[in-house]
Amino acid sequence: IAAARGEVVFFLDADDRLRPGAAARVLAAMRPGVSAVQFCLETIDGHGRSLGGVYPPLPPNWTPARIRETVLRDGLYPCPPMSGNAFARWYLDKAMPLPTQLFRYGADGPLNAVAPLYGDVVALPDVLAEYRFHGRNHHAQAGLAPEKFVYNVAVDRRRATFLRWHSEALGIFLPDDVLDRSWFHLQFRLAALKLCRDQYPVPTDTLPRLVRYIARIACRAPAPPLTRALVVVWAMLVAAAPRRLAERLVAVRFVGGNRPSSLDALLRAFGLVRRTGRHARTHQDPNMLPVVTSAD
Repeated sequence: IAAARGEVVFFLDADDRLRPGAAARVLAAMRPGVSAVQFCLETIDGHGRSLGGVYPPLPPNWTPARIRETVLRDGLYPCPPMSGNAFARWYLDKAMPLPTQLFRYGADGPLNAVAPLYGDVVALPDVLAEYRFHGRNHHAQAGLAPEKFVYNVAVDRRRATFLRWHSEALGIFLPDDVLDRSWFHLQFRLAALKLCRDQYPVPTDTLPRLVRYIARIACRAPAPPLTRALVVVWAMLVAAAPRRLAERLVAVRFVGGNRPSSLDALLRAFGLVRRTGRHARTHQDPNMLPVVTSAD
């Protein structure tokens, strides 16, 4: 950040690609008071070949006002990984340097978390970059990796701490149970508790309690109505299922390559999964329903 001289700053991850014209599209969306511009990425494999997925499938009508409302009420909100963000320099001067005791890497999480506190976050539906899916991504999963849900829960808890620091400094009130209101975070907690109980970091959680939390906030979660209903049913099934079936249910939810083609086609027909249409679906396709909240 000390080397950057522009008024708009991209941090492009070394394994991703920015498409031609992306900077011009972002600059057209920048205006006074905008702290960040976010956009979608097409998934590509380790060799740069399209996997056809769009990451993340952002909620419909995802306006700056809805993003800020979600943050103030639920703490975390769906956002793209680092390569899908452009930040206003004036905002970075307020948010950085990041506390290394909380974040050794993954600067996208904290920077996205507090951006709505300082200004408008503009989310573009455009696909302006390419997210390389090579199997060693911190968050996204090519195959089911239960320990990654534990990691995601821990990362989200650190993001919430950082968010609370900044909200208190700005005189903004956040609910004490803010993470118990976070739609995507609760799904990670449910999957982590079911599949990795011995590593689970929230000792007061139980499976029935997490299902109740998910059902409680489903009416206002940042997702289409059908998605919300399906997630509530999914949560109840995961909590009640034996381990092997629960693994399959979690994989269908979070690992696109584990979905049957018929289910994937049905989800696309209802607009719950977004694809570029440039390539047919492959067994490596990592498109999720929906995206992880803490970007990779």
